[in-house]
Amino acid sequence: MHIAIDIDDTLTDTFTYLLPYLSEYFGWDKDEIMRTAKNWQMLPKEWWDDEEAFARAYYDRVIPDAPMKKDAVHYVNKLHEDGHKITILTARTTRFYTDPYKTCKDALDKHGIQYDEIVCAGDKGAACKELGVDVLVDDWWFNCDAAQKAGVKTLMFGGNGYPEDKNFERVYTWEEAYKRLTELAKGA
Repeated sequence: MHIAIDIDDTLTDTFTYLLPYLSEYFGWDKDEIMRTAKNWQMLPKEWWDDEEAFARAYYDRVIPDAPMKKDAVHYVNKLHEDGHKITILTARTTRFYTDPYKTCKDALDKHGIQYDEIVCAGDKGAACKELGVDVLVDDWWFNCDAAQKAGVKTLMFGGNGYPEDKNFERVYTWEEAYKRLTELAKGA
């Protein structure tokens, strides 16, 4: 089975990791940010106007050190060892990174993630269709929606604060994701 996996807040705890940097840049207390916004999409709208400048100030330098989610390395590597093709599919692009591919590769290699390819694409639905992906694992409802519209099965990782009217199968841990992906590979 061909599995595409997102990085930020799917493999890594990027949002929580970046709280001190958000606090520093925007001048808010990090605890206040966490009370106000549980994920990227819930940040104050006026911050979105400054998103690119924030990214340029921090991402290349700090993102490679973002911690992996519990058991992510173990279960992604197990999926790879089980014979699945693993594509790391990220929305990291040159809009926010000097070299998004290198930033991703450095971080994944640092943590020992086994994968077949890294693809940096803004439109994950189109990328999944073009690559022949069977299942996308992603934390953002918009990406899951785009993949489903392209005929790709999705597992939404977490999804705190996302629209409940969206019909996404959700997983909340990498152990749960591994079990469900294994079932899907067997046709269940």
